[in-house]
Parts: sequence; structure tokens; C-alpha cells
Amino acid sequence: MNYNILLKLFLFILLCNSCNDINTTKNQLKSSNYKAAIERVEILKKEINYPSDFSDAEFDLFNVNGFSFNRPSLPGASSLKYQFIVKITPENIHQWLDGYSEIRSDERLIKRVKNLINHRKGNWITYSKPKFYSRDNSDSSILILYKNESIIFKYVTLH
Repeated sequence: MNYNILLKLFLFILLCNSCNDINTTKNQLKSSNYKAAIERVEILKKEINYPSDFSDAEFDLFNVNGFSFNRPSLPGASSLKYQFIVKITPENIHQWLDGYSEIRSDERLIKRVKNLINHRKGNWITYSKPKFYSRDNSDSSILILYKNESIIFKYVTLH
């Protein structure tokens, strides 16, 4: 067997896989592409860890390595930015806050929430004042709680 040819073939395949266009790896996932709440919930549940069930969701997810339904064959370094909002039941709020500490408000994040729900505002009406939380006092995982409405927005980044 000619190992030189096999090595060249392997390197060629590796090069082709690593040069995939970002759009063909489907590294962005948006809820605006799905009309039904049940479909949005099912899709988001496949991509995140969630401490309790939820009944509706909006999301804008970016993952350099793609998503569960379309992973590239050779994953690269991890980099992701997930932002999503979910409706939960009031008795499950504490599960979502486990490991988080309250922080001061951040208007930039409120703008992110508004941008995320802009196309379906009627589904996400809030009257309560939001409370802000972070995991380990970092900005890599932030949570916003609208307690009276049992709505949680979560922003997670990993570089």
C-alpha cells in the first residue's frame, strides 16, 4: 500500500472539511424561522441545558461548530453566543436561578431582549421590573427574570 498517497488523500479531505463556508455549516439558529411555539420549544431543547420545562421560546443562537442536527465532521475551537427567552411555570423559577447571583441592571441586555422578541411582541408582554443575575459574577452567563410573568431571558457566551 502506498502510504504517501493515503496521507495526501487524508490531508486533502481534511483541508476540504476545514474550508467549509460558514453558511453551509449552519452555525446560526433563529426562532424567527419557526411559526409554531411547540416547534421553537422542541428545537431549543435540543441545543441547551434547561432545568425545567418551558412552554414558549424565542432564540438567536450562534455556534461555530453547528448544532445537533448538523454538526461538521471536524469541530473547531468552541465559540458560541446563545440568547433565548422562555416561558416557564412560576414554581420552576428557582431552578433557573440556581447558581446565579443578582447583579445591577444592564440596559444593553434589555435591548437584546426587545430585539429578540420584536417579531412576536404579543407573546412576550411584561409588566414587572426585570431582575438581573449572573453566574459566578461573570458576563459569560447572564439571566434576566420577569418574575410576575415567569419569563426568563438568558445570554450565554463562550470563546
